Amino acid sequence: MQTVVRVHNTSLKPFWNDELDSLKHSSIFWHNVWVSAGKPGSRYVHHLKCSTKLKYKKGIRDAYIAFENSHDDELFLHFFNKRPTEFWKTWHSKFRKNVARNITIDGCENDHDIATKFASHFANVYQQADASHTPTRLAVPKQANRNGSHSIAQPDLFTDPSVR
Repeated sequence: MQTVVRVHNTSLKPFWNDELDSLKHSSIFWHNVWVSAGKPGSRYVHHLKCSTKLKYKKGIRDAYIAFENSHDDELFLHFFNKRPTEFWKTWHSKFRKNVARNITIDGCENDHDIATKFASHFANVYQQADASHTPTRLAVPKQANRNGSHSIAQPDLFTDPSVR
């Protein structure tokens, strides 16, 4: 016999709290009442279902934002108080993402083959660009400033017809 493993509710969403549990149960309750009433579209039960659902969603959004902002404050305090170990622990808990996913590019799955594909593609692109263009060097006129030093002349956007 197999069972579903119970996971504590705060392990998946670290911002979860008892208030969100209450809002969730209220939203589920009024949704079930609405369904058992025949899913009315414009009566009082429908209004209660929608309002509790919106409160639940707003509660999640507010708790998430508060959680994220607390990390920002915590990062700042660790950085300001010169505690690099705590700073990096907080940094990694906030920004570390799982990037070890299987990536397939043009049928290649291992890192070396993907890098080789990129290298050959961009080498081909740059060889085509080098063959079609010959580098030319433009003479950039200099003009004297008021203090006697020289700077690169900038075209006058309002009077120079070649700029338009």
